[in-house]
Amino acid sequence: IGHVSEKESSISTMVAQLRQYPLYYWTEKIITYLFTGYVPNKKDKPEFYYGPLNTSISHNTLEGLRLRVGGMTSAYLNPHLMGRFFVAYGFGDKRLKYMGELEYSFKEKKEHINEFPIHSLRLHYENDIFQYGQTYLYTNKDNIFLNLKRMEDNQIGYLRKAEFSYNREHYNHFSYSLTLRNKVYESSRLMQFETRKEGESLFLTELPQTELELSLRYAPGEKFVQKKWDRNSLLPERPVFTLSHSVAMKNILGSQFTCHHTEASARKRFWLSSFGYIDAVVKGGRVWNDVPYPLLIIPNANLSYTLQKESFALMNPMEFVADNYASWETIYYMNGLIFNRLPLIKRLGWREVIDFKGFYGSLRPSNMPNETDSRGLFLFPRENHPFTNVPYMELSFGIENIFKVLEVDYVRRLTYCDLPGISKHGVRIRVHVQF
Repeated sequence: IGHVSEKESSISTMVAQLRQYPLYYWTEKIITYLFTGYVPNKKDKPEFYYGPLNTSISHNTLEGLRLRVGGMTSAYLNPHLMGRFFVAYGFGDKRLKYMGELEYSFKEKKEHINEFPIHSLRLHYENDIFQYGQTYLYTNKDNIFLNLKRMEDNQIGYLRKAEFSYNREHYNHFSYSLTLRNKVYESSRLMQFETRKEGESLFLTELPQTELELSLRYAPGEKFVQKKWDRNSLLPERPVFTLSHSVAMKNILGSQFTCHHTEASARKRFWLSSFGYIDAVVKGGRVWNDVPYPLLIIPNANLSYTLQKESFALMNPMEFVADNYASWETIYYMNGLIFNRLPLIKRLGWREVIDFKGFYGSLRPSNMPNETDSRGLFLFPRENHPFTNVPYMELSFGIENIFKVLEVDYVRRLTYCDLPGISKHGVRIRVHVQF
């Protein structure tokens, strides 16, 4: 034990000496902020964080070069009321985008609004681009590391969204939220809202909807790792369930269509002792009415060369559209089950990862717009491929812990491989940086 402590002490001393050199000090700071996101206004008890830093500059097909500034307050400024904002500008469309959010916590916070348990009222307004078929669940859509893409992204429009929500978490890990939401989908030069009436084309500029959504979540035994501005969930051995339903009624608060939308999911971590563990998630949902494509279910495609959970690395945006679906993802972290038995590779500390995911859906004929008379539905902006009796599936084999920070995966598309303009395989990466 003394030998380990002495070794750790010498490393700490060496790092401390390196930090005295400006080049090393600022390189470490910049890399840390690029991957962790936010820059505090001061070292101790910061009242304000600038960021995320990795969204300051980006590029997409609609906006061209995009610059963004933003930040958020902390509980050191006010332990009950906290806010977030950003302002962005696209030099291609010459249009300003922005977001503002205020959240009042009934429970006094120590550092950040997301500290467990949440009991709050939130007011949110956003005017920004909207990427159809691309929802990055664990990062920002304008993260600079997503800029390099495997194909041109031309499925981008605009979205104005206003929300007022009540959020409550209980100590038994049951939580719920009730949200009143107004959304206005806006067409762009890339995404047209075209309908047909008696063979004539009509182009609309906006699709307004106002919906009320109830979301439920139950995660027995869940624990969190609390960071300065966020938290990470440590999945318990018991499953985590979510259920949500939203409803919009035609001609009420500006809604153009009646729409009921239900979503459910379950996720669980399976520990396999010395054989590693499996993270699994299954989802399902249904849109119960006949509505235009912005209100339908579009599988989550990932156009970047980075690995993103719960998205498909080789699917194109809007390649498939559905009004009911079931999906799954299982990631097997093998913890060196094979590599630890190979003498030379064992010393590298590499670990194996296998990821298998799929999406099975369908679209009712009544939700398919007609070229002659679309009944108010929008024509799909690109060729849509109907699902057969086979789900869309991907399989990837990867190596993580390369140089302690890198994961590299080979991804293979298993079904719908004969469609035009698709990628059958590719290499993807993920970076895990810890300081």
